[in-house]
Amino acid sequence: MKKLDRIDIGLLKQLQEDARVTNAELAKAVHLSPTPCFNRVKAMEELGLIRQQVTLLDPELLGLHVNVFI
Repeated sequence: MKKLDRIDIGLLKQLQEDARVTNAELAKAVHLSPTPCFNRVKAMEELGLIRQQVTLLDPELLGLHVNVFI
């Protein structure tokens, strides 16, 4: 497994907060230029550290007031 440095951890933190962030915004947040930022994210995707991006819905606005755990 790849050893994560502070920049990798920063990238993952930013992506967890908002996966729709642009590469330029992401690079700026972790103090990298866009190309190395893109390469790091791509490498983490290829290693399987980043599996997918999802959209979180607001259950209240959708009228879903019950949670069921089985």
